[in-house]
Amino acid sequence: MSSSPSRGQVPPDTPPAGAPDTGGAALIAHLRRLAEEKQVAIPGFIAPREADVHTGRLRQHYLDWGNAGAPAVVFLHAGRLNAHSWDLVCLALRDRYRCLSVDLAGHGDSEWAADGDYRVATSADDLRGFADALGLEKFLLVGLSMGGMHALAFAARHPERLHGLVIMDIGPEVNPEGTRRQREAMAVFEPMAEFEDFVRLALADRPTRNADKLRFTIAQNVRQQADGRWVWKYDIANRSRQSHAQIESDRRYLAGIAPAIACPTLVLRGEKSDILLREHAAGLAARVQRGRWAEIPGARHFLHLDNPVAVIAELDQFFGETRAG
Repeated sequence: MSSSPSRGQVPPDTPPAGAPDTGGAALIAHLRRLAEEKQVAIPGFIAPREADVHTGRLRQHYLDWGNAGAPAVVFLHAGRLNAHSWDLVCLALRDRYRCLSVDLAGHGDSEWAADGDYRVATSADDLRGFADALGLEKFLLVGLSMGGMHALAFAARHPERLHGLVIMDIGPEVNPEGTRRQREAMAVFEPMAEFEDFVRLALADRPTRNADKLRFTIAQNVRQQADGRWVWKYDIANRSRQSHAQIESDRRYLAGIAPAIACPTLVLRGEKSDILLREHAAGLAARVQRGRWAEIPGARHFLHLDNPVAVIAELDQFFGETRAG
């Protein structure tokens, strides 16, 4: 794979021209507005500490929400997103847990894989390196969509490292029509001349979205190149149409190793999701050794964004059960 100007680089502290400020006070103000809109109870508003570790293969960026002595929870985001997609959930749980949200390889501010290897088995080794670097002997693991596939691989390969596992709206079996629709909706990779081009693109897909909130979240997930054009932060080789065959290979791999997952496992699906259907959620819960599944009312695929109150309640209950057990 050819080299990229974003590989190994950390974006500047000041936002590039044309994008809203997303750091420090601006982030806290954004989260206050979001918590009020979604009616999420927050014990206190802070910005996370940003840091990097080396997993043994590449540099990985993460957000640490503090509370170092509490039980650790590691959050893995969906494809083409980044660690900040978990901000509201982490903020709501940080008084009881040490919440760590990771930019997966080829996403956010983590390094791109020089060889283009983003298989779930390789990502599981990255996560083991991440946990080792932070001294996490045993922890809770939450993964959504692509992050859920990577979490399944880690749980099967390293069952001794987990107190519990939460898989959100993904599994070895999914609705192919739903995944096709999602791929087509997110298949724009070309650089944009202006930051606002990304906003217009997203609003064209979902016109009812709040433009100001959209600008903020997009600004967390794009960067400006030396030529002035704007690009997504994720590696195109990771999520392009050409990677579809690898995703299907990963699904077959996960179907084979899922029975090795021995920790308590909660499968969550969005009530309105067209990707993980009810029979798929029930099937995954039955395939692992200690699984159950639940449904998030009114939510689609990104259930923690659609109904964060219900997701946080499910996580809190499940985490409490795993600690009590």
